Amino acid sequence: MPTTEIEEIFAGANLELSDSYDQGDVGSALVTVTPGGNDVQSSNYGSNSFQVQNTGDKKIAAVFFDVTTALYGDSVFDPDGKGGDATAKEWAINSAGNTGAIQPVGSSGYEHYFLPGIDPEPENSDNNGGYRGALVKFSATANGGFTNGETVGFSGDMDPNSIAGFTNPVSIRDRFPSGMWGDRQGRNLSAPMCISSLLMVVLPADN
Repeated sequence: MPTTEIEEIFAGANLELSDSYDQGDVGSALVTVTPGGNDVQSSNYGSNSFQVQNTGDKKIAAVFFDVTTALYGDSVFDPDGKGGDATAKEWAINSAGNTGAIQPVGSSGYEHYFLPGIDPEPENSDNNGGYRGALVKFSATANGGFTNGETVGFSGDMDPNSIAGFTNPVSIRDRFPSGMWGDRQGRNLSAPMCISSLLMVVLPADN
């Protein structure tokens, strides 16, 4: 994704980007998808399938997932059941963990899906291209913000966009080796399919 597009997304996200740090403080994070799972076919649809731990000295203001470069280039977030199969799930915080995570939907809702994919069937209103980017924001003041040692868990629905509109997408599995799909019906994505995706962690600047 071009740098200018990233900057535009963050500039319009109303992030809390001011804080104070000691000299030498650094920011870092550990990101896991379906952590602790022993089955590579485990879908990232389940609660807390995405987890981010703050391992640095600075607070985290936001995290942004860009799956444009994922192992399967057709990977998309599908919040409405039109970008993949009919099953859908909104991007949601499942375990805030005192991080100050802001729910993307509801009374605190904010724009959280970006980078719309190419609609494979524009003439059909029941299908769309899904989204290649998803954002999670954090308050700098609620619960003290997202600080060192804290972990947030969240999830959403991801599908291969190539199954949009298919009533029986199982045959799509033939494109990849056994075990790469997120379920045995070939409809949801697993952690291995997210390999090579980009993650951007936004850190507040020193005052």
